[in-house]
Amino acid sequence: MLKKLLKYDLKNIYKVLVVFYILVIFFAIFTRFMLYKDIAIIKIFGQVCSGITISMIISIIINNIIFILLWMCLLNILSLWKIIFELL
Repeated sequence: MLKKLLKYDLKNIYKVLVVFYILVIFFAIFTRFMLYKDIAIIKIFGQVCSGITISMIISIIINNIIFILLWMCLLNILSLWKIIFELL
């Protein structure tokens, strides 16, 4: 039962993370195309895209760490509940 719950919940988590990954790849490629132009407004827009890419990468790292920590806490709580119910 717990394995099924974890499997479906992890699929939902990975769906959110895939959106972040796709956005990072899009802005990284878009940034590369923008930085080769010599027009000032395009360079500014390229720098904005570069900042967006960096912030999305940091967001992905933070989200992954939070999800890992939440799962560790959840598994510890469930194991404690299992021990309590076994004692009863």
